[in-house]
Amino acid sequence: MSDAVSTLRGAGALSLVVEESGSSLLFRMAGGLDLATIGSVMAALDRVDVDRTARLVVDLQEVDFLDAAGLNTLVHANAYCQDHDIRVTVIKPRGLARRVFTLTRVHLELDLVDSAAAAEPEARRPQQKAWLRRLGLGERASARASGARSRLSRGGLTAPRRPHSP
Repeated sequence: MSDAVSTLRGAGALSLVVEESGSSLLFRMAGGLDLATIGSVMAALDRVDVDRTARLVVDLQEVDFLDAAGLNTLVHANAYCQDHDIRVTVIKPRGLARRVFTLTRVHLELDLVDSAAAAEPEARRPQQKAWLRRLGLGERASARASGARSRLSRGGLTAPRRPHSP
């Protein structure tokens, strides 16, 4: 992502840089994402053109503090983007701010990655099939696995029911 669109400074100590590249947006944050600073993040989200944006990457690597209000903002932004068919990827912060995701179990709702390189779709695709190559399975097995995943996501496969015991 190349062009810096704007730099916002929140009321507290949050720096937000929004970069646009084609149909992708990158929100790069540094400092504290908390109740005092979420206003600038919400303002930037309000300016997202949902008709032109296909992907949003939220880079939190330089965020050193994250409270419940900041976490709530990320969850609501993710839900808003999903409603508009925008894929959201969150690059995890470091240190104690990172533990907030695990302790609150929000990591189950968000697409979290460890680095900017892992957030790129091209970088993620080979990693997803690498385990098949390590097992010595070819492209056929990969196609079967992806077909099974799509059937699971459509609800085509269900777990067997246990009979009721009298």
